[in-house]
Amino acid sequence: MTKPKRNRRRQSGSIHKRKDGRWAATLDLGYVAGKRKRKTIYGKTKAEVDEKLTKLKNEQLMGLPVLDERRTVSDFLTSWLTGLRTEPLKQSTRQRYDEMVRLHLQPSLGRIRLVRLTPDHLLELYAAKLDSGLKPATVRHIHAVIRRALRRAEERGHVARNVAALVSPPRVEREEMDFLTEDEVELFLKSVRGDPFEALYVLAVVTGMREGELLGLRWSDINFDKGVVSVQRQIQRITGKGLVTSTPKTVRGRRSIPVPSGAIRKLRTHRAAQAKALLAIGEQRRPTDYVFTNALGGPIDASNMLHRSFKPLLARAKLRPIRFHDIRHTAITLWIASGIDAVAISRLAGHSSVAFTLDQYGHVFPSTFDRAAEVMGETLNRAAGAG
Repeated sequence: MTKPKRNRRRQSGSIHKRKDGRWAATLDLGYVAGKRKRKTIYGKTKAEVDEKLTKLKNEQLMGLPVLDERRTVSDFLTSWLTGLRTEPLKQSTRQRYDEMVRLHLQPSLGRIRLVRLTPDHLLELYAAKLDSGLKPATVRHIHAVIRRALRRAEERGHVARNVAALVSPPRVEREEMDFLTEDEVELFLKSVRGDPFEALYVLAVVTGMREGELLGLRWSDINFDKGVVSVQRQIQRITGKGLVTSTPKTVRGRRSIPVPSGAIRKLRTHRAAQAKALLAIGEQRRPTDYVFTNALGGPIDASNMLHRSFKPLLARAKLRPIRFHDIRHTAITLWIASGIDAVAISRLAGHSSVAFTLDQYGHVFPSTFDRAAEVMGETLNRAAGAG
């Protein structure tokens, strides 16, 4: 009589002893993303495996996720970055996430199992980065990226909790903003006369536009008759992609800014000079509508403009070496000094909110605060007299 073949396939969840002496059990997790998933549990004794298996089955019944203990932080971050491709993020944001993951998170935390990542791991990383000379602001960016990534891991059931939410990143002391005084602004404007980018610098001073917004400006964005400039886009250099056009930094970044007649005249002069220069180079020119262009009519690389024009210009004018962004601070400070209210300034600058404007520039409003105190004092005196 033929002996029936033994079915060597064990039932899901059955406990068995391995050749190496350990006990094990494999639990069928069903299909995940079209693939069959199983989880194997190991232990030194049958009772230990039985206890782990019972706990795992109870978690399944409760609808809790079964964590993959083999997945590393590096593997998860790679898949997380891939998933971000379907989200409506700016190119600059994608680049920043990629840099934070590739340069800081994966080298330091990559080999750690995702489910074993702890708050202490993050604190050690932040301390090491600060010791290496990294600025607190950069470490805060690293923290923001890992926190967002782990939030997604928690939502998808890859981790039981977001350990980054339990950690406080280093504090960033606010840097003192720099801006030109009224006398320095006058000297700056005198020094740009005749410069190929004179109109750009004048527009920067009177509108407070960001560098990328100025470089992304098109002639169709300027209403010469009404004296208004419309901010619609910005240009930035993205690693691996070159110069990229994107929407303004904030939702309120799309805005219209009134421009003084003197600046409008500078723009008219610039347009005439640009047309003449592009006509002279003939077929080599690029048919673009940008207000500020390179020699061939294409968009300007900010780095080239800063090193070849802006910094040498400051040196010739014997002005201290400020950042181009400080021209924006200068414009906003001049608006405040002229008595424009915070709501109007917030809209002109394209800030996300009036609260942000007051937080950043509140110290520049001393006269406004002094007057508020005077009004309150007068009110209290009248109230006391009436009593």
